[in-house]
Amino acid sequence: MTINTPRIFTDAKILHDGRKTMVCECNIVDAKGKLYAKASATFFVTGLLD
Repeated sequence: MTINTPRIFTDAKILHDGRKTMVCECNIVDAKGKLYAKASATFFVTGLLD
């Protein structure tokens, strides 16, 4: 990405929301749908947030 890169957008979603684990994914794209970055993560669920 450079200073000439058009406006970018994020698309984040939860792929799995289980009792013990959660899997999330995030994509960074421009208005034409060109993919600039993709990330995914797996989280261990320890309890509810206050």
